[in-house]
Amino acid sequence: MGVDNSTLLRQTAQDIVNGMNQDGLGAFPDLVADKVQKAALKGTLPRRDSKDTMPRDTGGHAVGRSPGLRHHEMASDNYDMLQYDDGFTVTEQELIDLSQYRIDMAAYLETSRQNVNIALSADFQALLGAETNTAAAGNGAWSAAASTAVLDIQDGIKTNIPEAMTRGGSDYVVVCGLQSALELNRHENFLGMTANFAGSGMSDNIGGEFSALRTKLTNITGIPSANIYIGSDFYDSANEGAALSVAFLYGDFFWVGKRSALKFAEQPRRGTAAAAGGLATPDQFGLVTVKQDHNVWEVVYMRTGDFVRQDTQLGVRWTGI
Repeated sequence: MGVDNSTLLRQTAQDIVNGMNQDGLGAFPDLVADKVQKAALKGTLPRRDSKDTMPRDTGGHAVGRSPGLRHHEMASDNYDMLQYDDGFTVTEQELIDLSQYRIDMAAYLETSRQNVNIALSADFQALLGAETNTAAAGNGAWSAAASTAVLDIQDGIKTNIPEAMTRGGSDYVVVCGLQSALELNRHENFLGMTANFAGSGMSDNIGGEFSALRTKLTNITGIPSANIYIGSDFYDSANEGAALSVAFLYGDFFWVGKRSALKFAEQPRRGTAAAAGGLATPDQFGLVTVKQDHNVWEVVYMRTGDFVRQDTQLGVRWTGI
């Protein structure tokens, strides 16, 4: 098969994005959700309801009695993938000036990748924000000194998802919005345990300057600090052509839920080991397409997936915080 400029540019662009996905943190839901690779654009994901898995007091019985038997039910949830895409145009003359397509092309592709990741994160935030189980702030917003943030968090977990607190919480995640993280960092409920904490020096959105806060949240919830995520995604919320307006997807926001019941179903790229049923790696998601129209090239980056919140008993969102 012949190789032309379009083939070379497409391969170069795909390699650049593969490296970004492999080495970078990806979209926020890549970190938080339970990733499931699916070839089918529509389908079902199996689950067992909390009603079926919650322990029950079956009592004691006379020796020799026939043991009681329970029939377990299997339920399922539907997923229906969407295409998340962003692209740009570049002229042949500009490509000649791009030093073998690698320097500025990588910057253009990174912008498209960030746009796609923000779109994914926005839909993910909407899913968590629609949580039906809620816990209200007991004594006002967490920005107020008189508020009882620790009590609010502990009572909300104990009431709605006690498994997170009583069984170690290793399968549970915390999604804390940036504004809420800043307010909790300043709250006197938290200052006593964090004032002398030595930070890790990291600066990524897994922890960084919030390492002390994450440690405190672990102490009061039992959820490992590695499972506590600060939603710091920001974007330009203005219409195309309007002045820049910075907005945050996760502002005053606090959600706790079971990771294994929070699915991110995504279709891997064709021709990869993941598409053939193998183990997926981050660089096997995200497709780059390239099209030439005379001296103008169109370059598009896309991902295909859907988010599914399984078993509505396994999460809680705090309101009025």
